[in-house]
Formats: sequence, structure tokens, C-alpha cells
Amino acid sequence: MSNDLWFYLIFWQNLFIHWLSKNTRSDYLLLIPIESKNLLQMKLYCPRNTLHLHLFVSFIMRAFVTFLKEFLFEQGVGLKSDFVVRNGTKYFVEEINDNWECKGLTTVWQYFIMANYSWILMEGLYIHNLLMFALFSDNGSIIMYVALGWGLPLVFVVAWALVRINLENDLCWTTNSISQNFLIIRVPIIIAVLI
Repeated sequence: MSNDLWFYLIFWQNLFIHWLSKNTRSDYLLLIPIESKNLLQMKLYCPRNTLHLHLFVSFIMRAFVTFLKEFLFEQGVGLKSDFVVRNGTKYFVEEINDNWECKGLTTVWQYFIMANYSWILMEGLYIHNLLMFALFSDNGSIIMYVALGWGLPLVFVVAWALVRINLENDLCWTTNSISQNFLIIRVPIIIAVLI
């Protein structure tokens, strides 16, 4: 192995370890407000804090599913069972049509990415509506925000999964040979960020 290739291999391995440690610390720190709210249930209850907890849960679930995907997927493309080794080189077996495990994990991963952005949007909408309509009264119902925060991503991810099944059912849905199909997920995220 050449020195340049060895350097890049070590660099990416160290970068991955750094990323993993930062995300693990971040997840542990997000558990603190969730547990403190559970311990002080009555004193900390208000709709704003409940929305914050949903946002924290979306961050935790996004990180957890990303960890799961990174550890279970080989080369970021598919599960180990989806690869075959020939002459020391790994090849993805495209003939496997029943690799629903990796497609399911990719779908769940996309859902939590979208849910994360959706919850950031819900926080912003709540603060906007609080300032514009309620004049600082924080006793409104948050049922609509919770339903939209978890429900909107589900609509787009199910639509994306149906398009993938019918038009681009290859690999583990981690690559996009038809880039327009991926816009079903990216456009709502861009709109959520811009709002």
C-alpha cells in the first residue's frame, strides 16, 4: 500500500472516530434535559419545553440511526450480506431483491433526518405564532405541532419509498441514479430551512 493511500486511510479513520465521539457526547448531553424534565415533571411543564423535548428526541434518534447505519453498512452502501468477495475485492450483489433490511434502515434514516428538520421548523413556527398571535401567553395547545413535526416527514418519506420501489429499486437506496427522485426528500428540507 502506498504512503498516500495509507495516509488517507488513517485520516478518514481518525475523522470517523472524531465524528463518532462528538455525536456520542452530544447524545448524552441531550439526555440531560429529557431526564430533568421527567424528574421535575410539574415544575418544568409548559408547551415550549415539550416542543424542545420533541426536538431533542429527533436529534437523538437521528444520531442513533446514523450510528446504526454507519456500523451495519459496508462502505456506506449496503449490509455485509449484500456483498460478495471475489479475488480480494468486495462487490455489491445487485441480484438480491429481497434486501428489505437495508432499504428499511435507509428509509428510517431518511425519516429521522427529515423529522429533525421538521422539528426545527415546528420550533420556529411555535415561536413565530407565540410572538405574533398570543402576545407571550404560553398556554396554547401543541397537538398540531406534534402531529406536523412527526407526520410531515412520514408523508414525504413514504412517497420517496414508493418512488424508489417503482422507479429506482437498486442497491440499498443509498445511491441516487435518478437524482429527481431524491428531490422528494431534499425540497421539503430546503423549504423548512428557508422558512
